[in-house]
This record gives sequence, C-alpha cells and structure tokens, in this order.
Amino acid sequence: MLLCIAALGLAAARCPADELPQNGKEAYLKGCASCHATGIDGAPRVGDHAQWGLLIGMGKRTLYKYTIQGRGTMAPRGGTNWPDATLRAAVDYMVELNK
Repeated sequence: MLLCIAALGLAAARCPADELPQNGKEAYLKGCASCHATGIDGAPRVGDHAQWGLLIGMGKRTLYKYTIQGRGTMAPRGGTNWPDATLRAAVDYMVELNK
C-alpha cells in the first residue's frame, strides 16, 4: 500500500501530486487491491457479489464513511493519507466492479 510518511515516520505528509492516484481504478490498484483482491482479514473481496450487494445496499455515503473512518480491521483511510475525493473514487470503482 502506498504511504507517504514524513521523515522518521512521525507525521503523515501529503503525497506529492505525482504519487496520488489519478482515478478510482488507480487508487484501487495502488492501495485497495492489496486486501480487497484476496479478502485478507475479512475485506470484502472484489467479485463477491453477494457480500458487495449488502454493502452497496447501505449506500455510497455509508461506504465513504467506512473508508474514511475505518471499519473492522481496515485502518482509517485504508492506511493511506489520500484526500477524501481519491478515497471516494476508489469506493466508486469497487462498487462498479461489484454490481
């Protein structure tokens, strides 16, 4: 998972613009896929339409909240320091893959 950390790891820094994913697919591939492609630690696996059907039924607003705040074993922001818009794009991409 791509993380941009300040010197000595004491504080999170914003990723330089060239390291930020440019769209939902890129965000998924750079960060989310490490867990959501295989279902590590109970992450809803992309392609598991039954599990994603329940999540999609909660609405994107709820999925955005879970992604930003963390849920279960998923760290807040999926362990990244990406802006909310990037995280929402990743959620949107995964939802589209699982419809």
